Amino acid sequence: MNLMYPEPGPYDLRFRLGWIPVRVVPGFWLVNGAIGLGLTQAGGAAMFFVWVAAALASILIHELAHVMVGRQFGAHGEMVLTCFGGLAPGSADVFHRWQRVLVYLAGPASQLALAAILLAVLRQTDLKLITVGEYEEMPLIAEVAAVLIGINILWPLINLIPAPPLDGGMVMKELLGRSAARDPWEQDPNWWKGD
Repeated sequence: MNLMYPEPGPYDLRFRLGWIPVRVVPGFWLVNGAIGLGLTQAGGAAMFFVWVAAALASILIHELAHVMVGRQFGAHGEMVLTCFGGLAPGSADVFHRWQRVLVYLAGPASQLALAAILLAVLRQTDLKLITVGEYEEMPLIAEVAAVLIGINILWPLINLIPAPPLDGGMVMKELLGRSAARDPWEQDPNWWKGD
């Protein structure tokens, strides 16, 4: 059993985003459900659904960016959401090192771009706290935006840490000349000469 790339199972949720196959393993729901359950203490029952939906959307956006950039270079990736986040197998199966670097950076970049867009929208809409009894609460839309912004800033920054299998680690391997791809041409003994 490989926890980083779980084998397909009978309880996986499968669907397509256009031509891209997506598989969500039960571990994704368990881990994010547990986090959402923990957040209900601070934000009420709605936070469970807010968290799970925000995590699902954020990881799908991240992995979709990997697959779409890889597609521009001829790769045919898929998306797998796991208990550790997500994977885009096949998306970096491209010939040139610089292409793989762009594929790896696309996921974190897409999330940071989403966070920037949400922050800009929040500044324009001027959502305020509302007072309920003694407590000040955010409207639900503001809570959703806050969770999405938090996820889409924190997770990509963590993902850029230069430690494989994180995207930052895969970029580091490419920049140091050791390919992370599994393609046959990557077994070149003259890797140190570059592309």
